[in-house]
Amino acid sequence: GVREAEHGWNEALTTAERTLGATHPAVPPILHRLAIVAQQFGDFDRKRELLERALTIAPGAEVPCYSELPAIQTNLGTLSDYLGDFQRARTLYSEALTRSRKCLGPTHSVTTTVLHNQAVLAANIGDLAQADALHRQALQAWSDRLGADHPFVANGLDSVAKVALLR
Repeated sequence: GVREAEHGWNEALTTAERTLGATHPAVPPILHRLAIVAQQFGDFDRKRELLERALTIAPGAEVPCYSELPAIQTNLGTLSDYLGDFQRARTLYSEALTRSRKCLGPTHSVTTTVLHNQAVLAANIGDLAQADALHRQALQAWSDRLGADHPFVANGLDSVAKVALLR
């Protein structure tokens, strides 16, 4: 279960930090996973702390295609949106989208997740035209990658319809 996963990732973190160093590129993915566990327990302060630490350690410009970075940025962006820090969420999503499009491709699951989350943020701040455009981009990417008969495509269609209702 979740406690067992948390224990395993805590052991992995301790071992990685001891053997590789606290700032080694292997550390941020473990911190990211521990942040997801913290969310499962409703500990948003711990989640933020772990994600901020992962973001600080994760290679940036020196490793332009460090594939874990967009996922970390997206998760922290989602938390920022949830906590009402919309500007921080927007910045994190923008950076994640740029990096994931370049490094992972326009239809990669991380890229489409960022698009979807940006759309949710746009709707949360009342920019329904932007929300619609972003939801449609995510929908197209899901459809291109997964085919029309996939649950993510259904989710995308649902999201477009919700925004249409609000407009």
